[in-house]
Amino acid sequence: MKLAEVMVWWSDAEEAPFLAGSSLPAVKVLQVMSEENIRFDYLSNSVGACFAGWREAHPRDQATYLLSIFNRMVCRDRINPLEAHNEYMQIDEYREWVELETGPFSDIHWKWAEPEKDDDEIC
Repeated sequence: MKLAEVMVWWSDAEEAPFLAGSSLPAVKVLQVMSEENIRFDYLSNSVGACFAGWREAHPRDQATYLLSIFNRMVCRDRINPLEAHNEYMQIDEYREWVELETGPFSDIHWKWAEPEKDDDEIC
């Protein structure tokens, strides 16, 4: 699915004990306006295409936000990183970044990896 059409749902740390040992996912990536979204409303957090700011944002900003949400899920809410990564792999642009190093996620990475002219003086 395309980055512009993504909804990400996940549980927070307080919900984690209730989901432990169950077959219910702690994180789910869905296409906006999918009828499946209602099945995952037990997850208390969501971001993505349902929000006006998301729809108006540049793909690079959407990618940056999703990476910050990934960090929040894993570090604050104790979501299994591999579970979150596997769900994110449904996002076309994320998958292209992982497999081919292209797209808005790659743009974020390389924006900060390119040295400035004067870096030799600093480093």
